[in-house]
Amino acid sequence: MSGRAAPTTVKSAQYGYNLVSERCNGASGQRETLRRLFCFLEVVSLSRSKANWLLYTPLVAVYLLFVRPQLVGGTELLDKLADVLGLVIMATGLAIRITARCWKLRHGEAGLVTTGPYAVVRNPMYVGSFLIGLGLCVIIGHAAFLAGSAVAFGIVHVLVVRGEERALAAEWPDDYPAYQATVPAWVPSLSRLWGALRQQVSWRAQLRAGLAREISTICWTVVCALLIDVHEDILTRGWQVARPEATALLTISVLILAGWSVTMAQQRRARVTAR
Repeated sequence: MSGRAAPTTVKSAQYGYNLVSERCNGASGQRETLRRLFCFLEVVSLSRSKANWLLYTPLVAVYLLFVRPQLVGGTELLDKLADVLGLVIMATGLAIRITARCWKLRHGEAGLVTTGPYAVVRNPMYVGSFLIGLGLCVIIGHAAFLAGSAVAFGIVHVLVVRGEERALAAEWPDDYPAYQATVPAWVPSLSRLWGALRQQVSWRAQLRAGLAREISTICWTVVCALLIDVHEDILTRGWQVARPEATALLTISVLILAGWSVTMAQQRRARVTAR
C-alpha cells in the first residue's frame, strides 16, 4: 500500500478504524448481525498484526490437523521440482517486499508514493506476501489447502486494503483518486512491469533499513519452510528414519528464531532510545 512512512501509516489506520467503527454503529435492519460481523472483521483487519493472526492462525491449525503429506505428481522427482518451484516463488515474494520496503523508506517522506514498485501495483508488499504464501502452498502440495489459503488471504487483505485506501483518499484527496484510477491494485500490466524492470534502481541506500524492517518476514518464511519439511518427513518416513535430518532442520529453525528475537529486542531498545 502506498503512503508515507510509519507515522502517517498509523494515523491513516486510526482514521480508517474510526470510519469503519462509525459505519458499524449505524448497522440496522434484518441483516444487522451479518453486517456487524463484516464490519468487525474490517476493523480488526486495519491492524496488520491482528490481520496476520486472523489469517494465519486458522491456516496453521487446518494444516496440522487435516493436511497429510503427499507426493506432488505421484513421484519423488516431481515432488522435488515442486519444492524448488515453491522456494523460487517464496524468494520472489521476499524480493518484492524488500524492494517495496526500501523504496518506501527512501521516498515516503516526500508524500504519496506512486513511483518504483508502487507504479506497478498499488499494493506491492501484499503481492509479495501472497507469493510467499503461494510458495509455501506449492511446497505443501495440497490443492484444497492452496485454494483455502488463497480465499483466506483474499478476504483478509481485501478488508485491509479497503480501510487503507479510504484513509489514503481522505489524506490525499487530490492525488490518491487519480493514482487509484490509473495503477492496478494487484495484477500489473505487462507495460508497467517492463517499465519497472528497466528503471534505474535507487533504493540501495535504504537496503539495510529495508532488510531490518523485513527481518520478521524473512525469518518466519525460512522457518515455516523448514518446519513444513520436518513435518512431512516425520509423517512419511517416521521419526526414527527422519530424525537426523529433522533434528538438523529444527536446530537451524531454533537458531534463526533466536537471532530474530535478539534483533527485535535491539530494534525495540533503539526505538525507546530515539524517543
